Amino acid sequence: MPALAMLEPADDQIWAFPIGTLRLFGRFAAKDVFVVTNWGLRQLLDDDEKKWRFVIQTCKTEWTKLFHPYKPLSGTHLHEYLSNARTLV
Repeated sequence: MPALAMLEPADDQIWAFPIGTLRLFGRFAAKDVFVVTNWGLRQLLDDDEKKWRFVIQTCKTEWTKLFHPYKPLSGTHLHEYLSNARTLV
């Protein structure tokens, strides 16, 4: 099962969701409302810090274009973002 993961720095509130050969990037607009802003091919992102910085910056830029002045949902626990969330151990 694919795992949704918050990217560093956590203050940016950017999440990555792997699906097949893609990684979807986005932010939560509200609880249970994830907005995909951009994507990248998993094989091209793996172990390439420059490309990761690019997709993170792209996510922030696209969010601003779409939702300025609204900020993404902010929280410290997965349950603040998703109802009925389960963490992988």
